[in-house]
Amino acid sequence: VFEKAKKIKVYYHFQQNKQAIVSAYGDFHPLLSELYDIMSAYHKNNGEYEDAITFSKSSVINMLKICGSTHPRVGSAIISWRYAASRQIRNSKH
Repeated sequence: VFEKAKKIKVYYHFQQNKQAIVSAYGDFHPLLSELYDIMSAYHKNNGEYEDAITFSKSSVINMLKICGSTHPRVGSAIISWRYAASRQIRNSKH
């Protein structure tokens, strides 16, 4: 019950922050990628790799639209995405 309440609170704050960023800066901004990365890390730490992958993909797409494919920040987001995917694959084999 505690974990479910905690997750609801995390998602509430995620939505509040996302709305504030989009309202202030539009649909694509580096702060959105930071927010997605935080959510990805939250899910990786909880072993929820499918959700971590979803947020990592969102970060990659956002940064690609802002910076292009050669920016180091895009590479960092891709590494995070691949890490979550590899963990999901490892855990599904057990």
